[in-house]
Amino acid sequence: MRPGGGSGLGAVVAKSAEGPVRAARKGDLIRLKKLRNSKQDQADIERLEHENG
Repeated sequence: MRPGGGSGLGAVVAKSAEGPVRAARKGDLIRLKKLRNSKQDQADIERLEHENG
């Protein structure tokens, strides 16, 4: 688990005109999509694993 408890998933916090925005890190997003494992998630995982960054 990460500090403060929780599921072990982290987030990146970015500033926006509307205030802070939390987004899943790429590796965490892939992990979440693998848990759900829909056909769309499988396509997203394939794309995410092969893109740079």
